[in-house]
Amino acid sequence: MAVKLLGRAEQVRYLRERWNVTTSVPSLNNMAVRGCGPQYSIVCGRAVSTETALDRWVEAQMARSLSEVRAGRAKPGTKPKSETPNKRRQVAAA
Repeated sequence: MAVKLLGRAEQVRYLRERWNVTTSVPSLNNMAVRGCGPQYSIVCGRAVSTETALDRWVEAQMARSLSEVRAGRAKPGTKPKSETPNKRRQVAAA
């Protein structure tokens, strides 16, 4: 059985239709650069992912959000806080 490889536009469409996740090609590109997006490979100069990789990424994001809510670091229905510290805190600590 052949695995279907999805290009960025197809990834956006799949995430929207399967998971109701709204994203864009530039957002996926940005997440790839930062290392926090779905697993991908470069094939003939194109970033491609499988449906399984996209599903795992969404499930990991949901688990992370739920664990933050349970730990009291985030309230339900809010965006998780950024993992990078606030610059003002860095200046104040120095």
